[in-house]
Amino acid sequence: MQTVMPRLLVIDDDGAIRDLCGKILGRSGYDLVVVETAEEGLERCTEVAFDLVVTDLTLPGMDGIRFAEVLRASHPQVRVLIFSGHFTDAKETATRQASATPGLFFLAKPFRPKELLAAVAAALDAVPPIKTVF
Repeated sequence: MQTVMPRLLVIDDDGAIRDLCGKILGRSGYDLVVVETAEEGLERCTEVAFDLVVTDLTLPGMDGIRFAEVLRASHPQVRVLIFSGHFTDAKETATRQASATPGLFFLAKPFRPKELLAAVAAALDAVPPIKTVF
């Protein structure tokens, strides 16, 4: 019996980080799509159902926090892992507020491959953000 791996979307405007995440997560067997902008990510989310989106906090145009808000408004079941190495006071405040949101996770950069894999696994294993009660 073949196990279906979770489907991940990675968003980062830095090609080196996109490639690194793609290699780490791809070699681990995840079904992976990699894009450069939050806007591209939102478009892909209308085409494909993702289990987790891994995105940089600092992106041109729409940042990672805003992306998570927009995505989760239409796809509340999708978990979002935001990584960053740069926090300003405003972004740190927004991050603290967002951290109380179920289904939203954070990872500090720089990270080692094992740390990325552990953060992805933890986000995927967390209690789903939306529970259906019958």
